[in-house]
Amino acid sequence: MKSFLFIAYYFPPEPYAASIRAYNYIKYLKNFFKPYVLTKRITKASIKDNSLYKDLSGIRVERVFDYISYIKTFLKFKGGSGREIKRILKPFYDRAKNLLEKEKVDFIALTVPPFELLKVGVSLKKRFNLPLICEIRDPADFESGKRFKRLIKNIEGIVDLFIGSHEYVLKTFGIDGYVLEAGAIKFERKNHEGFNIVYTGTLKNAEESFFRFIEYTKNLNYRLYLLGSDIKVKDKRVITPGYVNYDELINYFEIADLFIIFRDSDTKNYIPLKFFEYSGGDVPVLAYFRKSSNLFKYIKTFEKGKGFVWGEEKSMIDYLESLIKNPMSVKNISKSWEDVCMDFLNLINEKIFNRGNC
Repeated sequence: MKSFLFIAYYFPPEPYAASIRAYNYIKYLKNFFKPYVLTKRITKASIKDNSLYKDLSGIRVERVFDYISYIKTFLKFKGGSGREIKRILKPFYDRAKNLLEKEKVDFIALTVPPFELLKVGVSLKKRFNLPLICEIRDPADFESGKRFKRLIKNIEGIVDLFIGSHEYVLKTFGIDGYVLEAGAIKFERKNHEGFNIVYTGTLKNAEESFFRFIEYTKNLNYRLYLLGSDIKVKDKRVITPGYVNYDELINYFEIADLFIIFRDSDTKNYIPLKFFEYSGGDVPVLAYFRKSSNLFKYIKTFEKGKGFVWGEEKSMIDYLESLIKNPMSVKNISKSWEDVCMDFLNLINEKIFNRGNC
């Protein structure tokens, strides 16, 4: 069985969207390749979802000390250059180099951001002459992406395969690659009372839109489940179960009449993983953002629901009232995570192992 080194800054038991992508890749690709995972060490205070481990038993995971959290402050102080970045990421490089010297590995795959990890991957590729796959989850206006846009363009010929989490990622960087959108959580609706709205994840960069939504819809009767946020709200319609394990989300999806996504900033290319996971059933999606987003195009194109920006609250309330009176069913547009990973497997075989036969 061929093997690969997978470098991911976010990885289980952390429950973030980036960790979920990494989790699913390893969960399904381990049936075809032997994975070695390199990721950061997590603190005791970090949110953990140990349910993500049950499908990863036997996977070798190497963890290194997290220096990246200091990068922005350090670069601002020093003026910023590739040399500082390489030195800060040296623990990732050193641990990967040590592993590659001892184990037979057939290719390297990494997922960014943090975009600085791409330097590690390129250095390893050059040293060990291994194929390199780079997944880019977010466009250049996220995190430190703008700083590395030129870098990614300059090394386009070095990386063997670029993967984008959606088409806007590749367009932002102006590179050739293949899109692997997130997989869906497959579910069927169950009978229930009332009208239920479900939101998953934190409310980081979304609190203003959330509170604005609550205020403008104060005369509507619904239950809003906030899964993953511990925000305090004095509204009996809002239910906060706290963090819900990934394998338990389906229990809430099955009683949902509407999924909702909030966003205050970085809205233009914001197409979150949760949108695709929500799309594994027939429940519509409502997006309520400060400004318009490319997500709205997805929602409109696939007739998944509606997107509204600040100032369009009257139309949003009309839409909600119509749904509460007559709950809507929409088409399932997303592939399962297993199907997404099979697409990934086919790309690896075609672009890495069978390219000499093309």
